[in-house]
Amino acid sequence: MVQVKIYDRTYDSIQALIFDKDGTLAQSKRYLEQLAQQRLAALLACLQQQNIEVNAETLQQQLFASWGLQSGHIDPAGVLAVASKRQDTIVTAGYLTPLGLGWIDALQQVETAFASVSVSPIEKAQLTPPIPDLRPQLQRLRQSGLQLVLLSADTTENVEAFAHHWNLNDQFDLLMGEQPGLPKPNPALLHRVCDRIHLSPREVLVLGDSAADIQLAKQGGAAGAIDFPAGWPNGAKAIPKADQRLHSLVDLHLE
Repeated sequence: MVQVKIYDRTYDSIQALIFDKDGTLAQSKRYLEQLAQQRLAALLACLQQQNIEVNAETLQQQLFASWGLQSGHIDPAGVLAVASKRQDTIVTAGYLTPLGLGWIDALQQVETAFASVSVSPIEKAQLTPPIPDLRPQLQRLRQSGLQLVLLSADTTENVEAFAHHWNLNDQFDLLMGEQPGLPKPNPALLHRVCDRIHLSPREVLVLGDSAADIQLAKQGGAAGAIDFPAGWPNGAKAIPKADQRLHSLVDLHLE
């Protein structure tokens, strides 16, 4: 067991660190910008095929604002950065009903458009580089005897592709993506991870950049819920219910 010290606070008897991926250990701004442009283009194409009149510029402004993408800035707490694909679909469909579409038809149009945007796991991995000096920091943490987990709302395939592409897979004891019926912040997701690494939630710290990560830790009974938005170079708003904010893995000390 390890004592983990972050600034003026110490967490005793820790055996594992559970990290989020995008926005935490991976820089996803470039990927999200590309995804937004591709989804918008696909949606406009679908509407055109259905002969639905739309002002493309107005729709773009509405959707980008609702997705949290404005003036080249992505809101780390916005829909595009945090929401699941299904949640993003629902938000987007709401902007199609004023065009005369019924709710079910609007959902179908968005689902069709989003499904046509195909980004392979390798392509996404290439567009989401790790935060600077990640590998040596992970090596330092592992040398202390800590288990390291990468737990993301992304698919397991994408999580594995990220770790493999950036030569990080040997640094993690478990790579896990979305689980059917267990989205973040469902505490059962944390319990499943702990079962896989044979630990109690009280023996792990959860580090992530979203309120969902913090809620997962709090509701799941983790030893600590750490706000760690290292994947956002321009910073992110502090998460009020987090136990602490960590600025760099260099500031995470082991005793």
